[in-house]
Amino acid sequence: MKIRRAIGALAVALLTVGGAAGGAAANTDPQGSDPAVDERGVPRDDAAATGAPLPPSSTVTLVSGERVRLDVTPSGEQDVEVLTSADGKAKPDASTFVQFAWHGDEYVVPDRVVPYLGGTLDPRLFDVSYLVRAKLDDAHRKNVPVTVEETTRGAAGDLPGVRVQRTAGDKAQAAVDKSQAPGFGGMLADRWASSRAARSSVPAGRLAGIERISLAPPSGAPAPPASPFAEPTRAEGIPYRTLTVRVTDRDSDPGVALGFVQNVDDARLSRLLVTLEGEASFSVPQGTYSLAFSVLTAIPTTDAFETALTVKPEVRVASDTTVHLDARRAVPLRAELDTPADHNYRWEALRFTRTSATGGGTTVAGGEMLAMRLVAVTPNNNPGFGASRLLATPTPKVTRGTFGFEAATQLRMRDAQGRQTSAPSYFLHFPREGRIPSSLTYRVPERDLTTVRSRLYDSATGTCDQRQLSAGLTSTRWAGGLSLALPLASAQDRTDYWYTAEPGATSWSSAYTANDCVQRFRAPRTIAHGQRITEVWAKGPPVPSPAPSIVNKLSQMPNPPTNSVTVCPACRQDDIGMLYLMEGGDSDPAHFADLGLWNHRETHLRLFRDGELAFDSAGLDVGSVGPTGTLNPIKVPLPLLPDPAAYRLEWRHAGASHPDDANIETSWAFRSSRKDPKATFPETQTCSPDPSRRCSFLPLLFPVYDLALDHAGTARAGGSFDVAFSVTGQAYAPEPFGAHASVSVSYDDGETWRPAESGRATKAAGDGNAFGVTIEHPPLAETSGFVSLKIHAEDRAGNTVDQTVIRAYGLRD
Repeated sequence: MKIRRAIGALAVALLTVGGAAGGAAANTDPQGSDPAVDERGVPRDDAAATGAPLPPSSTVTLVSGERVRLDVTPSGEQDVEVLTSADGKAKPDASTFVQFAWHGDEYVVPDRVVPYLGGTLDPRLFDVSYLVRAKLDDAHRKNVPVTVEETTRGAAGDLPGVRVQRTAGDKAQAAVDKSQAPGFGGMLADRWASSRAARSSVPAGRLAGIERISLAPPSGAPAPPASPFAEPTRAEGIPYRTLTVRVTDRDSDPGVALGFVQNVDDARLSRLLVTLEGEASFSVPQGTYSLAFSVLTAIPTTDAFETALTVKPEVRVASDTTVHLDARRAVPLRAELDTPADHNYRWEALRFTRTSATGGGTTVAGGEMLAMRLVAVTPNNNPGFGASRLLATPTPKVTRGTFGFEAATQLRMRDAQGRQTSAPSYFLHFPREGRIPSSLTYRVPERDLTTVRSRLYDSATGTCDQRQLSAGLTSTRWAGGLSLALPLASAQDRTDYWYTAEPGATSWSSAYTANDCVQRFRAPRTIAHGQRITEVWAKGPPVPSPAPSIVNKLSQMPNPPTNSVTVCPACRQDDIGMLYLMEGGDSDPAHFADLGLWNHRETHLRLFRDGELAFDSAGLDVGSVGPTGTLNPIKVPLPLLPDPAAYRLEWRHAGASHPDDANIETSWAFRSSRKDPKATFPETQTCSPDPSRRCSFLPLLFPVYDLALDHAGTARAGGSFDVAFSVTGQAYAPEPFGAHASVSVSYDDGETWRPAESGRATKAAGDGNAFGVTIEHPPLAETSGFVSLKIHAEDRAGNTVDQTVIRAYGLRD
């Protein structure tokens, strides 16, 4: 049976001048003006980044019942993923979502919420980033505090999962119990369907007796960001026109939609976030506009949607203009393999990135880019669960600014907890520059898949049950990208498959989080059809890495991989030594991690110059300073002398937050002057702090361990064991010449030490920088359960490294 649609209200991030069709009044957010834009309405993209830094990973239950995980890279770059239901069912509570970033925060809006967004429901209830900052995530709260504005006294108490705490006039202070939130979300969907089918007198998108439900941040929480629907300041001296948007859904009825209206001549003039139902009119500066909306069509008798990305990429508004967004023109996304793969979970995404043309050139500066992602998840092992679909309307190629379109599909097998089984996963990517193509049906030949074999290890001291293997991709032609994580039950060997239709224009990055909660990264790379990749992750202690750091072009802070360049871990420019030392090194020298300021018990950096202390991080506000005064050696300037001098750099870091984690002390001794040779590296790497000028490598030596451990990060007690390692310089620096090394070992966490055999490591045949020494593990009962290592290495130039790793690996019977 076709559900008849009513026509409802509009919420918009710009001053509205016309009412919604059908006589319904247009709505703007009652929170008032937007402090996150300047006087011209230009978004300040860092406005939401207030309060303490976000933790590396958090889980949030939305008021509608969906569980979302927010992962944060060392730079603060955020990625969200919808998880399984709290009761462990293999499907989430909703299957289609709109995801977008606004002023630096990530929003996840289930499709069934869209009709209420900005009017009845405060959009900040779906600001996942702020919910984490306000400590409303699942680790801190079992409910979401809300303010309910009533038009009928007592109506708040009738809402499923809502517990009223006190009332004052027409406002009730309440909380949505997260364990009952799926019931609240189901109520929203049911009442919307009833209103649309004329089975209810309450208008679609409204709740009986309720004016509005707003987030009520707890005492001590950072101030919430301005609503995405708040009104920016109207620009002066520019003619304004009335733009009417009319939406038709897949059933030929007035559509419910969420999306963006962007001025592509100059996005500083107008960037709007809009929800509407049917038709709405609003005022915009004269110019050329891009309209991109997610248009919903409910699939009868199921909880699924057809969600169409409906786009008009270039609309000239020189006079009052009406634009028809017709979802009936949309074509479905369907990607399959030539050889069918077993899977019980399908993740699909459509993503667009639109930039404006400003100042005669196309740029991707803050405030000039909009991106939105539509996501559908289809666990097809649940009887009666309707398969949601994503669709998009084909478009002509844009002539102003840039338009990046991406379709992606992931196929995988999940267990009852939503974790990846041992079966392979498939990540398929189909980008198109400048337009949405006429067909989104794809078939991928098996021969074109890139095979990715991963050997995954745990830490012997790890207690974190958040293992995941991640893959991310970024187009080299436009900003942004897509990423996916595979939650894992254990460290294991596994095989997965990647594919992109444009391998030369897509960079892939990978990351792994072991049971120590340390996310290790690898720099982006291009892949080829049919290529085979083997990668070993987290084998060995998380020592300083020789890999170059990936940093944001503007902030020079760590930032994989969007809008970024690489910098050397330790270089000098004139009399400034610049450190970007990263932790998380493992047996692959290309891997690195930043444990983050939240995960350290202690980290401390000192520099001695000709024997005198020249720098001490204790108490200094430089680099990345944590909440307890700890410091990471990221973007840290060191005072150097112009003439040749002897330096000793010491870095002590106490692993992650668990007291059993490895403690690592590294001391580098080297000589340097302004006359050091010029550093040479690929065009993708740059000098710091001034990328336009030359720099020189500081000749630091890095031990890289290759220990024969099991997947749990342990070796057998009571037998011989080979300690294998190499000594290398930082990436792209000249290899050390004439190096020699010695090893000491401790079985009581560093209380006592003994030389390994003769104390001197032997070089591996044919490799001047690889070493090995055999040690004898005592019986397990005679140890602390761990082996600690102390390495000394020196090259012929006199550069040395002394590294002590307490609890480098574990022992087992």
